[in-house]
Amino acid sequence: MMKRTIIFLAIIVCCFSCNNETGYKEFTSEQDWFTIQLPDNWSETKDNEGTYIFYDEENWKGTFRITPIRLDSRKVKDTVTDLLARQLKDKASKGAKMVKIGDFDCVFYKEYVQETSGEVLMYKWTLGSSNTVFLVSYATKKEIEATESHPEELRQVENVIKSLQIK
Repeated sequence: MMKRTIIFLAIIVCCFSCNNETGYKEFTSEQDWFTIQLPDNWSETKDNEGTYIFYDEENWKGTFRITPIRLDSRKVKDTVTDLLARQLKDKASKGAKMVKIGDFDCVFYKEYVQETSGEVLMYKWTLGSSNTVFLVSYATKKEIEATESHPEELRQVENVIKSLQIK
């Protein structure tokens, strides 16, 4: 009986200590336009075009990019809804569809892009609210699409999108 109890306790300890769940940290854009919750193990880089880039340096599976665009409502007649409708039509040949992630209606599609390093799989979302639009992408190597961990990685990306708070 004692041996079974010890084995049971060892299994419980292993389950809690070997948990692969990652924690999250809050990211706030430089302009203070939005916040998102990112996995703790993701690092940040910013390019010169206003795009924020995030990825796991130690165990790279893909690169997450988010570009916020603030519309001047005095100059732009289009609403975010109009922009999404146009994006859905423009990307129809790529299989674009309207999806819901959290509170956001998103235009979503994926495409394969040939780069010098090989074929890249790009997932793309366009979403927004009020006068702010977000162009979001997740890029990975095409061969990663067939791995067991890929659906979990996409779920994690969708959780980041779902956590988006527009200020």
